[in-house]
Amino acid sequence: MPVRVSIETDTLRAVNRRLKEIDPDLRKQVGKDIKEAIRPTAARIKARIPQQPPLSGMRHSGRTAWRGVNVGAYATPGGGRGSIARMEVFGRGQYRAGLKIADLAGTRGSYVRGERGRKFINNLDRRYPLSAGGKGGRFAWQNFMKERPFLINEVVDIINGYVKRFNKKGLR
Repeated sequence: MPVRVSIETDTLRAVNRRLKEIDPDLRKQVGKDIKEAIRPTAARIKARIPQQPPLSGMRHSGRTAWRGVNVGAYATPGGGRGSIARMEVFGRGQYRAGLKIADLAGTRGSYVRGERGRKFINNLDRRYPLSAGGKGGRFAWQNFMKERPFLINEVVDIINGYVKRFNKKGLR
């Protein structure tokens, strides 16, 4: 149950389609370059998310325990609804649900089940408020949004570098 974030723009999707038409291997290389470029950002996002449980009640051995955070960075040219890159933030091992529940509790009525659920959300809100007016998560989404402009510039620079090389030499 990872929290997924994508960088999407119509321009990047169009460039991706053109790259596939011109040279599928080139498209793969662009994807690898993008993946390498977003890895440090994924690491920064991970560093901003608590490795220890945000609430003492999440220190248990059940499925929803908090056992630290992992991130993944992926190039997805042409996949994932046309996105060109994707980052996933997820809990460790079999305890993946804890991070997702804590991150999204209270968004769109999620995880509000009775008095216990409301208390859980209120306790989280005091220490880690939701982002985007209550629609974005506490950890992954708000940290991604801080990095998003940098990521888009990074990806656009990579694409522009290939475009310049292609226009100059035909990339052959």
